[in-house]
Amino acid sequence: AFSNVTDEQIMNMAKASRVRELFSEGGDTVPATLLHTVKTSCKNVPYADEATLEARTKLFGLWTHFGPPSIFFTISPADECSFRVGLYCNTSKQYLPNPNISENDCIASMLFRAKERTENPGACAREFNALRDIVM
Repeated sequence: AFSNVTDEQIMNMAKASRVRELFSEGGDTVPATLLHTVKTSCKNVPYADEATLEARTKLFGLWTHFGPPSIFFTISPADECSFRVGLYCNTSKQYLPNPNISENDCIASMLFRAKERTENPGACAREFNALRDIVM
């Protein structure tokens, strides 16, 4: 039935402020059903107008149920750049990094820290908890 919808019917649908108006006018319901199907299909497409409207509706529903939002912020420490993550991973004596090291040594140190970070996720969690305790 959707294949029989004409350009004129689509333009009339576009001019209507609400889909319900098309149904209530008693006219042809096929174009209105087509528009409703498109709107329903686009709710799951990110950044589409329908997805934005759906997300806004849910946000206002949460607002009315829980009240207005309070202050919210996130903490995202850069684990690969943290000297303390290396301290949490290694039990041997560590020295502060030298600011005058060569570029090759700096890259090698970064690769080593990246390897440490992936092998020891608990160290990253400890660093996050330490930073969270400082902030809070």
